[in-house]
Parts: sequence; C-alpha cells; structure tokens
Amino acid sequence: MQIIPVIDLFTGNVVRAYAGQRESYENIVTPLCSGSDPIEIVEAINALYRFSTFYIADLNAIKDEGNNNQIISSLLEQYPQICFWLDAGSYSYPYPTSQSQLRQITASETNINRAQLYTHENRANPILSLDFFSDGYKGDKEILENPDCWPEDIIVMSLNRVGLNKGPDFLQFEKIKALSPNKRFYISGGVRNEDDLDRAKQIGASGILLASALHNGKITKELLLKYSPTSV
Repeated sequence: MQIIPVIDLFTGNVVRAYAGQRESYENIVTPLCSGSDPIEIVEAINALYRFSTFYIADLNAIKDEGNNNQIISSLLEQYPQICFWLDAGSYSYPYPTSQSQLRQITASETNINRAQLYTHENRANPILSLDFFSDGYKGDKEILENPDCWPEDIIVMSLNRVGLNKGPDFLQFEKIKALSPNKRFYISGGVRNEDDLDRAKQIGASGILLASALHNGKITKELLLKYSPTSV
C-alpha cells in the first residue's frame, strides 16, 4: 500500500488544510521544520522517510487566483527521483511542462463532464479525484455513476474530513471501489493513525494520501516501513 504525503500550496507557502474550507487555510506550523517554504517542507518529510510520490494541490490555481508553477517546477528540478501528483483545478490548465515525474489530477469538483474527462485522459497517466464535501459529491454525476470512463487510478477525496481527526470515510470508499474493483483506489481525508492504515489495507486501498498525521507524529517511520515499504 502506497503512502503519499500531501502538500497544499497557496501564494508560495505550504498551508494546513481544514475540512475543505480553503478560505481559512493558514501557513503550516510543523515540528518537522521551521517554516512553511515548500522545498523545506518536502525536504523535511523526505528526511523522515524517502517517499516515491507526493501529492500537490495548487490552491491558487484551483481558486483561479494565479498559480504556483514556479515553485512546482523548482520541486520537479530539485527532486527528480520523486513523482508529483498535481491538482491544479481546471482540466484545461496549462500545467508545468516536462515531465515523466508529473502526473495530472482531474478533480470532479471542477465540474468536468464525461466528454472532457476523455479529452483529459489523452494527457499522460491521468488520475481522477472523486471529490466529496460535507454536502456530498461535487461534480458531474454522470462521471460518478459510470466507472467505465474512469482512468486506472482514482482518489476518493473526502475533503470534509481533512484535518479534523475524525478518520477516513471508509464506507464511502468501499462503495466507490465496488463499482470498479479492478482499478487502483486511494483514500484521502482524515487518516489519523495505525488503525486507519490497517483498515485501509484490509479493504484493499492501493494507497492513502495524508498530511496532518505526518506532521503531528502519529504516523511514524516505523509505521511507514510496516505499511508502505515500497515507498523507500
């Protein structure tokens, strides 16, 4: 099972996500390093454990308020051994060029439709994020209800659980996974501790995305080695 650290970027800094309420995100404070500089944060997380993949949410791009392409390009250059999954909002967004190490995420919350999703799949190695907020699924229901149009990798993103220490929505994850069991599914939102890692593994998650549990020390190097040894 792959464990993927999440980096939320806003105006050049890493911020701490909270329940999908992006207007209230603040610069991250973490014992792993002294500031919120993205390169320092990635370096600190990588010093804890050598992850093969990081997830980046470019919140400026998602909110249509510019982008963090310069920082993202710097990360790609500085860490050529790492694959970065990038959510930058619109499916037609001009992603930074280059790169085999950059995988682009199509987020359902952008209201992309099924035809546009097929167009987006022409990009290299796309990932679909099925996004859930406190009021439920956000996006074109035709995509949610037709797994035949999904790419091989799907994130079940419970934004309403991010940063709340409530645990993932495992029931929702299992329901989505059952629609197309042969694809690879990733849990995101609310992962807290070893019990969550254990359950994710038991229900067949290909991976999990997390942030808070790394910064607060609940997910240790020992647990990473136990549950995700292939990340080294």
